[in-house]
Amino acid sequence: MRTRIAAILTLCLLASPAMAAESFYDRLVKIAKDVQALPAGTKPATATPAAVELEAKAKSCKPNDLPCEREARRLATKLDTSLMQDANMAKMHKETARLEQIEKIRAALMKQLNA
Repeated sequence: MRTRIAAILTLCLLASPAMAAESFYDRLVKIAKDVQALPAGTKPATATPAAVELEAKAKSCKPNDLPCEREARRLATKLDTSLMQDANMAKMHKETARLEQIEKIRAALMKQLNA
C-alpha cells in the first residue's frame, strides 16, 4: 500500500506545473530562434527584433514566475503581430515560400500560447 501511494506521489511530482513552465519557455526560445534562422532573403523585417526580445526574456524566466510569464506571453503576442505584418507583406509581394514559413512559425507560436 505504501509503495502504491509513493508511486502516485512521484507521478504527481513529475507532472508538476514547474516542469510544464520550463518546457513553455524552452518552446518559446525555439520559436524565437526559428524566426531568427530564416534565410536572409525571407527574413521577416519586423519580427526579428521581437524574436530577439522574446528569446532573451524566455531564457531569463524561472518556473512559476508569474510576472515573467506574463511578460513572455506579451512579447510572444508582439512577435505574432509582427509576423502577421510580415505575412501581409509577403502576400502583397506574392512571396509564397516566405509566406508559408511565416505561417508555419505563427501556427507553432499560437499553439504554444494556447497550451
